[in-house]
Amino acid sequence: MRRFLVLAVVAALLPLTVARGAVLPQDDAGSGGDAPNAGDPTFRVDPGRVYSGTIEGVGLDESDWYAFSAPAGATVNATASGVLGCLRVYDLTGAELSYGCAIAHALTADLSVTVPRTGTYYLAYSYLQPDAYRFSLGLDAPAPRTEAVEAEPLSSGGSVPHARPASPRDKHVVIAVVDTGINPYHEFFRAPALQQHPSTYLPGFPRSAQPVRLSLGAPDMATALAADEDTWASVQPSTLGPADPEDADPDEEPREHLYTFPGTRVVAGISFGEYSDVVFGTGEPAAIRDDYGHGTHSAGLAAGANLPESDANVLIVAVEVGQGSFETGILWAARQPWIDAITVSLGTRANAPLPAPSGPSGARTGLPSYTRQAYASGKPVFIAAGNGVSSTGVAPDKCTTYTSPYVGPVWVARIGAAASGSGNPTYWHCVPVEATARTNVMSPSYDSVDGASSASGTSAATPNAAGHWASLMLAARRGGARVSRLRALEYLLHAAAPPPPAPGASDPSAYPASLADQGYGLIDARAVDLARTAVLAGSGPAARPETAEWFARDREIRIELWGAPPEPETGT
Repeated sequence: MRRFLVLAVVAALLPLTVARGAVLPQDDAGSGGDAPNAGDPTFRVDPGRVYSGTIEGVGLDESDWYAFSAPAGATVNATASGVLGCLRVYDLTGAELSYGCAIAHALTADLSVTVPRTGTYYLAYSYLQPDAYRFSLGLDAPAPRTEAVEAEPLSSGGSVPHARPASPRDKHVVIAVVDTGINPYHEFFRAPALQQHPSTYLPGFPRSAQPVRLSLGAPDMATALAADEDTWASVQPSTLGPADPEDADPDEEPREHLYTFPGTRVVAGISFGEYSDVVFGTGEPAAIRDDYGHGTHSAGLAAGANLPESDANVLIVAVEVGQGSFETGILWAARQPWIDAITVSLGTRANAPLPAPSGPSGARTGLPSYTRQAYASGKPVFIAAGNGVSSTGVAPDKCTTYTSPYVGPVWVARIGAAASGSGNPTYWHCVPVEATARTNVMSPSYDSVDGASSASGTSAATPNAAGHWASLMLAARRGGARVSRLRALEYLLHAAAPPPPAPGASDPSAYPASLADQGYGLIDARAVDLARTAVLAGSGPAARPETAEWFARDREIRIELWGAPPEPETGT
């Protein structure tokens, strides 16, 4: 009877939280009809506008072609956002002039090309899975931005903040980013004072970690990668033993190759596989180095890229994973006592209406058991709530987080997405959540030593929340507050608050609907300031009586589905 009650609550929640009842558009952009699979000069779009398109399905409608006119010598700038696809410019003969790829709304496709002669050209969007996408183009001017949340501006200046310099003699917070690797050359991750081995200033850090010295002074990525080609070729991927020692194969010896990057705050890196879509990256794949983009965006936000000021004493562990090794990366990070928190935002679509897990036994094996281990060791685990059933971040297609092995268990912090300007929740992330953090925010680029680009979706919001928590935890340690890592998260959540309604902004939600849509509210610099004051004063987390009943019921559902949380360690 209890199980039926839980599922009834889940079923009742879903209709309540589906916003506006909209559906994916049925036609492609331009004339309003179905865009052709090959060039058609009559199917035109105009510069300066944002268009929406729909993918009909792999094998049926594999590319959409749009025509536009350009004068000789004009610079065509185009951008697109979509789940997984590439934007290309062709001339009338079908010769490709330029291309760029969009991946999971964490990266936009951007391209720029000068056309040789006056005439008609084609802008084509091709893809590898069903998709809703947006695109735009500009002639001798930037293309209008195409992110899903249109009403909000990007971070000012198109850059990331300067970081307070790191010191091995200071306090530190270590965040494991389980993702596609990192670009350690980016100036945002520079820490010239951190030249000595981390085992000398981080208790418990493995002395066996191998230093990787890179050409950090190179003027650009191409020069740096050329100089370090042999260095990257020597970096090896790792294998991890089974979670249960009884499952060990005597013929296969696990090999963990942990690396550290002197002169940067990438205190460690380890690779358990390349993400399979690495073909969209630049250059040859290399273990730990981000050839995809998502991981560098995530690491930058975990390191404070959306804070008013970053602090280089927040250190990053790049745990590179492929599509088949997410669980391995999370398990490895859970086992490291010197890591303070874990953030995961790649490949974490919540699932509904998939079958519910088999009660408390559902957390005894696989991913839920690994995040449970992390929680038991006192680590907060931040995981993306998911970008709706379609994972597009476009359609208002919310789903439940309850039945997801990523975010279902009660020991995981579910993070939703909020518009960058107003802080209002997006209308598509899966619910319920603990809190939201801003998306469509700037973060370091994976293919540049100093560039920044927009990161979006719950993929960006999740490490953004982790970065704000790290700022609070660092302040607590510097201030001598004896607060555990999980207790610091409680302070931060209680300091978060739903933003005031903003006319014209994306889908503002008001109490009590906001409890499902955004949990405690928005994790931002204001919340960090309030939480810091409370932590250092020892006054306890802010009282939030309006949330108590909601989260009590929410907790009951999660425990019924996934089991009760373990008793965590309380070290500071």
